[in-house]
Amino acid sequence: MDLDSGSPPYGSILAPVDGSSSSEIAVRRSLPLLTIPGTWLTLLHVEGDDESKRRVERLASEARGWGAKTAVTFVDGAPAAQILREIETDRYDLVLMTSRRRSALRRSLPGAVALRVLRRSPAPLLLYRPLSGLQESFFATERSGPARFRKILLMLDGSEEAVRIFAPALRLARAFTSELILFHAVEPRRFSEERVEAVRAYLAKQADAAAARGVATRLQIVVGNPVEEALRMLDGDADTVALTTRGHSSWRAAMLGSTSSEILGAAEGPVLCLASIPALDLKEAARRLALTAGGPAAR
Repeated sequence: MDLDSGSPPYGSILAPVDGSSSSEIAVRRSLPLLTIPGTWLTLLHVEGDDESKRRVERLASEARGWGAKTAVTFVDGAPAAQILREIETDRYDLVLMTSRRRSALRRSLPGAVALRVLRRSPAPLLLYRPLSGLQESFFATERSGPARFRKILLMLDGSEEAVRIFAPALRLARAFTSELILFHAVEPRRFSEERVEAVRAYLAKQADAAAARGVATRLQIVVGNPVEEALRMLDGDADTVALTTRGHSSWRAAMLGSTSSEILGAAEGPVLCLASIPALDLKEAARRLALTAGGPAAR
């Protein structure tokens, strides 16, 4: 969609909900997106009892009260499969989901359904965390209220895969007059003045493209671990992170990539993400990893 023509950044938005208060968080926090003129929201409910369906209908009524054009679709079947089937109709520009809870002692990937949807969806996902326990209750107003999208940390590593998230992030930034922080972390072992200058030139090209669309940018080049440096930025500066997920580096992160999985497991704010290879399945991921490692599947 072209914002220059007056159309919304994401004209058609899908929000899978199961009738739980946790799944509703993605809808409530996305209120600023849903009320942009021209935006349509579809609440998708997969396999639930009558009470959960009633809750979804109440949520739809509430969203309409906000001014969001809202429809409800009820389907039966396996949740992830049905969500993907709906997404693959090619009608949606964005998918809203809530990832699973995180304990105070460990980080975790999104829940099983969100993870399956994320790795296969051709549309970008905007993921939120649910509130969980006393640890987060001090910030309930901030974290359960509408997201602000004031500063978006766009993670770029120079690859074509990483740049796939650029267009969706640009749409979000334009809609909210956000600052787009173009972020690249140079690992210490690969540091050199020449490399930093090459990174700066690469980011400057992205900045020029954003400026042409009226989006303010800032270049952020750091030396250090990409995950640690990104989380530091999210702790004190940016409120949203945008990244492309891809799996290649370890069995633990086979479906998302190690950096992506750690960011998704630790970021407290909204995460705008897009799979680099949406059709990738578990067997193919295992085969690629085995080829890299010289394992049995490589022979």
